[in-house]
Amino acid sequence: MIAGPYSLTMRSESTGSPGFIFTKTTRTERWKSSSERPLLEAFQHATTEMQKLLVADYGFNERGAAAFMGQAVEYEIANVVDPRFTVVAKVRKSFLRR
Repeated sequence: MIAGPYSLTMRSESTGSPGFIFTKTTRTERWKSSSERPLLEAFQHATTEMQKLLVADYGFNERGAAAFMGQAVEYEIANVVDPRFTVVAKVRKSFLRR
């Protein structure tokens, strides 16, 4: 855990893939990012992990989370230089209610 206005946790993907999933919370956003190869796999993992976060932390069902994400998620391609690509899926906290 890193002290400051956000927290950052990292875990390795347990599905046999050597990539990483990162979770970050700032004052205004929740992030899920995936570092994988190829780019499409990083995009899919970031999306799946964001959906899991919405279901676990905000009470969405899977279909509701998918519909919400279609309108609220912003994506950034954060890394294309390394052999792995990093994709970040972000949702503004102002769109989320506990």
